[in-house]
Amino acid sequence: MPAEEIELHLEGTREKLAALRSAYESNPNSREAAAALARLYTDLGWFNQAADIYQQIMETFPDDFSLLLDYGNILVRRDELDEAHRIFKKLTVVKPGRVEGWNNLGIVSLKKSENDAARDAFMKVLEIEPDNAGALLNMGNYYHMRDETGKAIEFFNKAVAAKPDFADGWFNLGNALITQCEYEKAIAAYKKALRYAPEFGSAEKNIGFACERLGRYEEAEKHYSAALSLNRADGGIYINLANVYTVQGKLDKAKERYLKAVRLSPREPAGWMGLRELALTKGDIRTYVRATYAVVRRLGSDAIAESLAILRRLKRYDMVDELCAQADAAEKHGVALDAERLLVCQRKEPGAAKTKMILKKLLAVPDPPTEVACVLAEYHLQEKQYEKAYKILQNIFDDDLLHNILIWRALIYLKRWDNAEETINAYLKNHPDCPECLVYLARIKVSCNDRQAAESLLMRALEHGLSDMGPVEEDPVLDDVYRSMISGNGTAAAG
Repeated sequence: MPAEEIELHLEGTREKLAALRSAYESNPNSREAAAALARLYTDLGWFNQAADIYQQIMETFPDDFSLLLDYGNILVRRDELDEAHRIFKKLTVVKPGRVEGWNNLGIVSLKKSENDAARDAFMKVLEIEPDNAGALLNMGNYYHMRDETGKAIEFFNKAVAAKPDFADGWFNLGNALITQCEYEKAIAAYKKALRYAPEFGSAEKNIGFACERLGRYEEAEKHYSAALSLNRADGGIYINLANVYTVQGKLDKAKERYLKAVRLSPREPAGWMGLRELALTKGDIRTYVRATYAVVRRLGSDAIAESLAILRRLKRYDMVDELCAQADAAEKHGVALDAERLLVCQRKEPGAAKTKMILKKLLAVPDPPTEVACVLAEYHLQEKQYEKAYKILQNIFDDDLLHNILIWRALIYLKRWDNAEETINAYLKNHPDCPECLVYLARIKVSCNDRQAAESLLMRALEHGLSDMGPVEEDPVLDDVYRSMISGNGTAAAG
């Protein structure tokens, strides 16, 4: 609206307000004067002033349906739900055949989590007006909230049949269909909502979600972008777009959208969590840690433990210590987190009372999760208590490489070469390109004085992309074999 039109509108409002105030002050017992002034106050958002007017005039007209209805709506806006409930209940007594009282009573009951009372009120509306679209919608919402999705869809379909241009009805129908993973039907419902309400940003957003679920990422991107053009303050849409970009491998664009989301809502965890996972995918450890710090108070203890394990395996011990300190400050507790704390204490305070206390606590856990058992095994390996480590690990049967490496290390330290080679070959059978398998086989060969076989295995490991040289460097003989290879003095025949 041009500035001059805005000024004229404001001037007109001021004149109207002055006139209505004058009329009310001249005759405060006039129902019409009081109602007109209260409605203008309501339109201006001056709810307290409007409520005062209604309270005064209703002393004279205590059973006036229209005044009660308007006053009840003011109470809902002020979140005075108990008093609003009382007013709407009174409406159903004053005029039991009018739907407004029953409908508003149902809405307030829903807000008060009195769901069965809400259902009864909406059913009363439908007894009076069987095709009341609003009541049909609210009944659908009632059943959707109870996870009775089939019943909810039935009512939403009745609502849009009664009122075909009911954008909210089509939108809620789409939401219910999404719950049942009927994405194509949901998209059709959302498009109907957009036909009748072209600027319905949530419908655009949810079409994007449905397309994303169907793997139609370019379509999802298009609808998320359309939703964003309607509401640029919705951080959730930036996150949705970032997720789509991540799947498409557009990692820089994904990072840009996650950053926008955290700038819009720095206290909301979703953007930070997306940024965190993306950073890990890209190997951007500093961003991963920064994002983890940002949400550490909202992360569960298991998620913090997982982050600590990732940083520990990357040997980023400064970051491990800082994150552990933040978890302590946030008073986070849990078995997996205590396991990671054990390794931190072992590294920083070996033999300290705190280390022994955490160890005792963990050893008392019956049937510890695999991750915890593996951390305990790591602790015993570092303490050179190889038999204890193997005892913990021997009953773990899974396909996780890191878990299997712990078993191989324990068996090698115990010099049980045949057992070690058997378990490595069993894993290698299902993972023929696993360079870590080849490295640990090489360690067995050098321990059995077969340098040529060790060199051949090490060469294959390098060809298959071995990047972590830790297992090589911690075995002096294998390290010597490696150095001889790279200097050109190896013993294996050339390929």
